[in-house]
Amino acid sequence: MKLLRTAFLLAILATPALSQTDPEPGWLTDPPNPLNLTVTGDQTGAVESVVGHEGGRFELEDAAGNRFTLSFPEGALLTDTLITMTPIATSEGLPEGASPIIGLLLQPDGLRLARDAVLEIRPAAAIAPGDRLHWGFYGGGEDAFLHIPDLDAEGIVIPFDHFSGVGVSIADRMNMQLDRWRQSALEDRVSTRIVERLRATIRDEGGVISWETSMAIEDDLRLARDGYRRLTEQQGTTCDDLKRAANGIISIIRTAISLGVATDSEQELFTSIWDKYWTRCFPEQTQICLNTGDINTLVVFALSYEKQRQLVGIADHTGMLDPHIAADLRQAMERCGRYKLEVRADGRWRDPSDVAGNLSFSADVPLRLEFIDLETLKFEIYGEAPATDVNVTFKDSACWQFHGHRNGSPMKAKIRSLEFRRDEGHGPLRMAIEMTAPEIFASISCDGYQMEPPMSPMVWAVAHVAERTGEVFRPAHWKPGSHPRLFTMDWTGQAVDDGLDATDTTTLTLVHIAQ
Repeated sequence: MKLLRTAFLLAILATPALSQTDPEPGWLTDPPNPLNLTVTGDQTGAVESVVGHEGGRFELEDAAGNRFTLSFPEGALLTDTLITMTPIATSEGLPEGASPIIGLLLQPDGLRLARDAVLEIRPAAAIAPGDRLHWGFYGGGEDAFLHIPDLDAEGIVIPFDHFSGVGVSIADRMNMQLDRWRQSALEDRVSTRIVERLRATIRDEGGVISWETSMAIEDDLRLARDGYRRLTEQQGTTCDDLKRAANGIISIIRTAISLGVATDSEQELFTSIWDKYWTRCFPEQTQICLNTGDINTLVVFALSYEKQRQLVGIADHTGMLDPHIAADLRQAMERCGRYKLEVRADGRWRDPSDVAGNLSFSADVPLRLEFIDLETLKFEIYGEAPATDVNVTFKDSACWQFHGHRNGSPMKAKIRSLEFRRDEGHGPLRMAIEMTAPEIFASISCDGYQMEPPMSPMVWAVAHVAERTGEVFRPAHWKPGSHPRLFTMDWTGQAVDDGLDATDTTTLTLVHIAQ
């Protein structure tokens, strides 16, 4: 497709003035009329992985033999993020003439990337370039639109900058009448409109774009750019308005770059809203984090901000933030990223000497955000604390008496993943945590004779032995709560280890304690 892009660029450069013709001005200003699909995934083929700043590459295949390569470049994510990739099983509600979508459902929904990820699709049966519809959508198929593919690639290669769904289907006709629907985001309207203009050229093996099509696409970009300018200059512009405008301009710049027609106008417009975006939105995002515990809202903000810097040419794609901005952001993340894991346990046990008893203990483990890499904002949330309020009692038919107890290693915890809903309320959604058990020892005696070593070490850990690897526990099935008590779970265990028989019920609660 290099011929197409070269011809397109030459056409623009040779034009003395932009065309002012807009045959359908309503596509820009009319209210949304979304194309909502129903898309389901094949969970048996799903892949889950934590992707960090270094990026990653994943290979998947669906039940029909369609193969996928999903690549995240370095710097696409600023911090470790749990990504779920699920092959699409069914897709309903597509326009007449479009076959089912071959592609992936990607979670978490709404995630924005600092640099474009790329999905390469190798379908089991070949699809001619002019017959391809490159779909994107949100959630389970909502507000579907068309992605602009990599026009230089020989196969099906789709760059994208946000989740949830990406895929391809076959169109059995040229005019799919997609103008019947209007996407909620202006950048998605622009992308869909341009793709429909280009499909006729892509279908032509020569790939030479017509003068009329090149002028129409340039007009589409100009109209969208002017629409965002008006949005940011009007009175009462909100943070949400600036977010939409910033993300939209990013998409327009990316589109212009991919087609070889980027101009200074996009960059100048972006620069004019850059300071407004940070000044107004950063305090608001910080307050959302403090009110909800959603540390990711600041991370997402950083991703969007870093992406802007890259696209306007003031960053070198290394993921480094401006030092002054980064300092403010780190301070806000440290202020918000403070949590506490409350542990309350009660259990029963019997040791190899037939000494039985009860155990209860509590621990309040403070968890703090610590940066691993200040330049990339990579962080961990972890902490430790000794068990407190330990109560051990003995029940037996011999002469054993309770003598005392002592604490060994402290209880440790690390949050591996902390997800919140992306709606206005930012309610807690999912959490993954790993813990190291405290060692609780009991010393017992008979007629004044003290037994050493203690007879009943780590009673709590024994009860949950099936849930651990070494001394590390990874409890699941957390129940989302509400701020500040974000997640809770009741954790019951029963096990025999080295002759010690123990049962235990523990209540775990994650509390947000930022001020």
